[in-house]
Amino acid sequence: DTDTVAFTPAATTIYSLNDVVSIVAGNYAYYTVTRRDQFANLVTSGPEVLDLASDSTGLNKKFSLTQGGGSITQVTIPDAGSQVSFYYYDDLTGNWTIDASRSGITTGTDSLQVVPASIDHFVLSAAADTTAGQRAAYTVTREDIFNNGVTSGSTTVYLYRAGVADANAEFYDVAVGGSPVTSVDIADTSSSVNFWY
Repeated sequence: DTDTVAFTPAATTIYSLNDVVSIVAGNYAYYTVTRRDQFANLVTSGPEVLDLASDSTGLNKKFSLTQGGGSITQVTIPDAGSQVSFYYYDDLTGNWTIDASRSGITTGTDSLQVVPASIDHFVLSAAADTTAGQRAAYTVTREDIFNNGVTSGSTTVYLYRAGVADANAEFYDVAVGGSPVTSVDIADTSSSVNFWY
């Protein structure tokens, strides 16, 4: 005689998230959370509601079921299914932790890097009051459309002055000495550069 034995998965003990290495600020990461038992078997019995969280301090961060969809804080793995997918949006650069959790079960987690978008504008710091004949220090910073500092690649910034009648008014790339310059370079891996006037 023969008999057929069906083995079913045990209860869920762990959630796992796929690894999304990085996204550009202003874009979405696509995640899938999967449930398994203690033997790494996929669990497909019963619905499970999971809480979604991010430690990003970005004001515009959100989870959603579709790109551009409404904000959500939970997702449900349906009965007969072992996983559910969702999207995560952020426009603040940094390294953030994404969690999918439920009480009593090991949390699914991923480390996500949000990198700056392309250069959108420059920001010039306001110089402090300076005595005549001395140089005023400035910092120019390159930023993306979300005001994140852009650190990838080198950028030449050209310096101009308007309405200055003083023939001795010049830009310099050092605080003391040096020769006048008409531009400064923001180096790769840096978001800003100093100059003097």
